Amino acid sequence: GRDACRRLAGLVELGLLDAESSVRGYLLTGSVDFLQPYQSAKELTNQSVTELTLLTRDNPHQQDLLRQLYPLIQSKTDWMTNLITAHDSESPHVAVEAVATGRGKQLMDEIRVLTMKMQEHEEGLLVERTNNRDASSTRSSILIVTGLIAYLLLLLGAFYVIRDTLAQRRAAQQAAFRARELAEVTLHSIGDGVLITDTQGIVTDINAAAAEIIARNRDDVRGQHVDQVLKFFHRHTREVISNPIFSALVQGRSVDLEPDAILIR
Repeated sequence: GRDACRRLAGLVELGLLDAESSVRGYLLTGSVDFLQPYQSAKELTNQSVTELTLLTRDNPHQQDLLRQLYPLIQSKTDWMTNLITAHDSESPHVAVEAVATGRGKQLMDEIRVLTMKMQEHEEGLLVERTNNRDASSTRSSILIVTGLIAYLLLLLGAFYVIRDTLAQRRAAQQAAFRARELAEVTLHSIGDGVLITDTQGIVTDINAAAAEIIARNRDDVRGQHVDQVLKFFHRHTREVISNPIFSALVQGRSVDLEPDAILIR
């Protein structure tokens, strides 16, 4: 669009210059062969003006320049037509005198000023568009860099959160390991027999004293149900007595063994 406007403005000026050159050739030689380029140059000028009007219809500044250009082009065209008429109807001498007045040059200079203004305006628009594009590109680059920095900061923050979480987990695991070691040391240092179960009554550990009481190996007992490890019977009737461990698990408190209960290994 911008390049086309500059080219068409140049063609307007070029077309008028070609037309004037053809008219001068006709005035000097009287050969009608010079009038054909004159007609072609006029058509080129009119076509270029029409295209310029369409291309710049959304540009008030250029439209204003075109409104000034139209009457000048018409005056220039009429002046050249009058030269041809004076040559044909009066005499070549009259036409040459009309050229010597300088009216044609004056019109051409005014036309040239307006076409140059149009071209300069288009150049300014091109520079402005280029600057805007560069500014937009710079803003886009800044946004990309800012986004990248934000992403890296987010990754860095996530790294520290994960690192702290893992550190806390390792600390908790180490604390649990130490607590378990302490519990095992305490368990095996107790002189009384101690048997530990989970909430389902599955044996998780026993100390050496308990293993000796039930005459079972510690590793064999682990994972078995407490009913398979401790079997209580009534001393006199030999009937099976309910295991007090279940009552303790359900009630969440210590439960005493029946006085007449005995453990049979």
